[in-house]
Amino acid sequence: MPSNRFNDETPARGEKCCAVVLDVGGTFVKSAVVSSEGTLWPETLQKSAIASADEAEAIVTCLAETVSAALQQAGSMNLSVSGIGLCVPGPFDYQAGVSLMIHKFKAIRGLDLRQELIGRLCLSRDTHIYFESDAHAFLLGEAWTGNARGIKRVMAVTLGTGIGAAFMNEGKIMRRDSRTPLYSLWNLPYGEGIVEDRLSREGITARYRELGENGSYNRIDVKDIASLAAKERDGASLQVFEEVGFIMGEVLASVIEDFGAECLVMGGQISKAFPLFSDSLIKRLVHIPTLKKITCGKSIDRSALYGMAGLIFGYISN
Repeated sequence: MPSNRFNDETPARGEKCCAVVLDVGGTFVKSAVVSSEGTLWPETLQKSAIASADEAEAIVTCLAETVSAALQQAGSMNLSVSGIGLCVPGPFDYQAGVSLMIHKFKAIRGLDLRQELIGRLCLSRDTHIYFESDAHAFLLGEAWTGNARGIKRVMAVTLGTGIGAAFMNEGKIMRRDSRTPLYSLWNLPYGEGIVEDRLSREGITARYRELGENGSYNRIDVKDIASLAAKERDGASLQVFEEVGFIMGEVLASVIEDFGAECLVMGGQISKAFPLFSDSLIKRLVHIPTLKKITCGKSIDRSALYGMAGLIFGYISN
C-alpha cells in the first residue's frame, strides 16, 4: 500500500489536501494530483498506455497501478488524499462504478471497479472513489478552473472519436439519469444520416477525402487537416472546418435555446482547431439571446482531471 493517508481525519500539521485523478481513454490513461485550490502539480502528471481490447485483469491492473503511483506521489509530497476520481467513457453506471461498455473495455463489463480498486490497493471500504463521464468531467473542470467559471447555465460539447455533451445549471450537472446527459447530440438527424457522421474524427477525415484530389489523403488525420488549414491555408481544409462550424451551429441551436445556455464551451481533441470553425459556428448561433459566450476549453487536455478533483472537493456537483 502506498505511503499516504486519506483525510477522513483532520490532516496532520503541514499536510495539504489533494485528489488523485485519472482520465481513462481507449489507448492511454492520464493521471495527476490536484490540490483543493485547483493546482495541478506538473511533476505528477503521467500518461500510460492502456488497451481497451485487453482482458479484464490487464485493464484493472493498469488502473490500480496508475492510482497506486499517484498515491505514492501524494504521500512523498506530504499531501492528504481526499479521494480518487476516474473519468471513464460510457456507457457506464457512474454511481455504482460499473462499466456497461461493449464497444471497448468490454472485458470489464459488469465489473465493480470501485471494489476492485479498494481490494487491490488495500484501501478502506469507505474510501471516496468517484466515476464520471469524459464530457461531464470536462465541463466540471471548465466550470471550476476554466473558461466557464462563474457562469450559471453552461453547455459543453466534446468532439473526438464521437460527440459528447454535458449541461450544467448553477454548478450542478443536469442529466436524464445516472448514465446519460440531459440532451443527446451524436444521434440527431443530419442530412441522410446522423450528426456524428459529419462531426466525428471519421466524418471530418471522410469529408476531406471527398474534397481531395489524390489518394495520399486516405491516411490523413484531423490534426493534419487542421495544420494544412492553419499553416498553408489549404482550400479543402478550410472548407472542411467551415462546414464543421456551420453543421454544429445548425444542430446545437435548438438545444441551446431549449436549455437556455449562457455559455457554450468546446472540448475534445478536435476542438483544438476551434479558431478554424469558430466564425461559422458563432455566425449560426449569434441570434440566441441567452448565449453570451462561445469558447473552447482553457485546458482541453487537463480539464477532465480538474473536473474530477473539483467533484471530489465539492466545488461542483454531479
